[in-house]
Amino acid sequence: MSPFIQAAYLVTQTLFDIYLFALLLRFLFQVVRADFYNPLSQLVVKVTNPPLKPLRRLIPGLWGIDWACLMICTILGMLKLSLLFWIQLQKMPGPLGLFVWTLGDLTKMTLYLFFFSILIQAVLSWVNPYGNHPLQALLSQITSPFMRPFRRFIPPIAGFDITPIFAILLIQVMIILIAGPIIQYGTRWAL
Repeated sequence: MSPFIQAAYLVTQTLFDIYLFALLLRFLFQVVRADFYNPLSQLVVKVTNPPLKPLRRLIPGLWGIDWACLMICTILGMLKLSLLFWIQLQKMPGPLGLFVWTLGDLTKMTLYLFFFSILIQAVLSWVNPYGNHPLQALLSQITSPFMRPFRRFIPPIAGFDITPIFAILLIQVMIILIAGPIIQYGTRWAL
């Protein structure tokens, strides 16, 4: 692969991934009912509002799920993978394979959001255990539903909470066993 193609691939993937992470964060904020008045939440809301506001008029939320946000994530994910496929192979992927591949990619990105949220929260708890930074509060709200089952069965050992180790391990296993095969089937069908 030529350096120009590698650079185009990297820039395309990075720009789409940053915005998709913002959209997925917004969706997770709504699912876990995070504090929307947190300054970091407000940043995510302002960045993601331009495409979501008009689409919400067409696709309302139902059963507490922001379907407009999921639709934008899917569309942008399909656009990202189509562009990456075209940059690398100079052809467009098949629609069914592209859709499955996008579902796998969004699943993987969501799991990585939890992974990095838990990791950053663990590091911040060691560096500044009694801090009240807005990031710490937001990370706690995002990870609490995921960490609750671990904390119920694994008590702190000598004052140290080791549950993030097991949560991160489970997330890695889920990426391998769930997201990996979906991406694999999608790429196979996309060719």
